[in-house]
Amino acid sequence: MKMYQLLLAVCLLATTSHLWAQCPPGQNELRLEIQPDEYWYEVSWKVTNQTGSTVLFSGTCANQNFATYQYCVPDNACTVFRIADSYGDGMVPDGFYRLYFNGELIYENIGGNYSTGENVYVGCPPGTHCGNPFVLDTGSFVTPTADETWYSFVPADTGTYQLSTCFSENTCPTKIWVYDQCQGITITNNQTGAIF
Repeated sequence: MKMYQLLLAVCLLATTSHLWAQCPPGQNELRLEIQPDEYWYEVSWKVTNQTGSTVLFSGTCANQNFATYQYCVPDNACTVFRIADSYGDGMVPDGFYRLYFNGELIYENIGGNYSTGENVYVGCPPGTHCGNPFVLDTGSFVTPTADETWYSFVPADTGTYQLSTCFSENTCPTKIWVYDQCQGITITNNQTGAIF
């Protein structure tokens, strides 16, 4: 009977310690599972706000072993997970990482091929990044914010199309940069990235 009570107590402690690891109200859990390649010391990451101006968390691999990291991020906020490799080969050939948001797998990179780095956007509204743009068709569209906004336009027919921000109600300065892909682009405040 004492052995049974001891086992029950251990199970209860294990369960409650899992509950202690959960995020407080108003925050969400972002969990990173990572298995670096043999060059684990080249890998680093950070969790920031949408603009990258505020670093919420950062980390590096301690060794070549599989590891799990848990972070609590603000609820209803656009958060960016940025993983980097100082050499520029990601975690090729056998490294990988997975990101979970409140226990749900939202992204994984098996083979670790991300060159010098890649971003994963978490909880971000449409239009905030290249991977989640507003989808446009011909006609007029008014952007919901004055911030940098991403759109996707795939014409139904071959032809010439005009993109313009010139109309009488537009009182803010605008710029349009056109890209034909999301991966590997250079984002700048001028046309350099689009030309590249």
